[in-house]
Amino acid sequence: MKKITLTISVLCLSLFVFAQDLTTKKGVSILPTTGDWAIGFDGSPLFNYFGNAFNNSAGNSFSVNFLDSHQTIYGKYFTDDNTAYRAQIRIGFGGDTDVNEVSDLSAGAAVDAVVENKITDSERNIILGGGIEKRKGNTRLQGVYGGEGMIGFGGSSTSYTYGNDMTDQGVGSRNIKSKNGSTFMLGARAFIGAEYFICPKVSVAVEYGWALVFESTGYGTTTVEQYDGTVVEEVETSGGSKSSSFGVDTDNTQGSIRLMLHF
Repeated sequence: MKKITLTISVLCLSLFVFAQDLTTKKGVSILPTTGDWAIGFDGSPLFNYFGNAFNNSAGNSFSVNFLDSHQTIYGKYFTDDNTAYRAQIRIGFGGDTDVNEVSDLSAGAAVDAVVENKITDSERNIILGGGIEKRKGNTRLQGVYGGEGMIGFGGSSTSYTYGNDMTDQGVGSRNIKSKNGSTFMLGARAFIGAEYFICPKVSVAVEYGWALVFESTGYGTTTVEQYDGTVVEEVETSGGSKSSSFGVDTDNTQGSIRLMLHF
């Protein structure tokens, strides 16, 4: 029994000494210092990977995931050893076009002549965020707290381009553009957590917060081209539905296990 107690005591003492050693043998600081940058990832896949490995599970895989569902890039800049600016950014634009061949309806066109109709989808997602983080602690285990804000914009639309003129197609109407309502998001968050440096400049952090989030989506619009046999005109109408939401709650934006890399 005494041997077991002594062994446990020596092990705990070794871990304590190891935890207080804040530089490597080469003199490299284990903790972040003034001027350091950091980037963060969702740490859950890493823990799942090693957990499955110890359970002898087959097909283990590890992926580097974003910290939140907004898919923002997350980083820090240390203005001093205990203070860091935090930033989030996502600037995304995308689109795709489908092309279909249809018969050429113009006067004098050959029987087998074709023209192209195109459908183009586009979207945008812009999210910007920033804040300040303070740190407390003189060991590998650091406490973190602070505040941050976030603003976001998003939207999508579909455009239609036709190979045949409306007058050749005949009396009626056809879509020119459909635009979903634009989305606006605004959030503010206070956070607190802990970060442990498992090796130089590499840490695992747990963080929670209290957040206020407002989000609003407006009405969409549809533009159609109409032909009454005499005049071709474009008409824009609004419709669908609009929505808004507001919430103040514990971690309305993000609560996470983070893997942080400093350099």
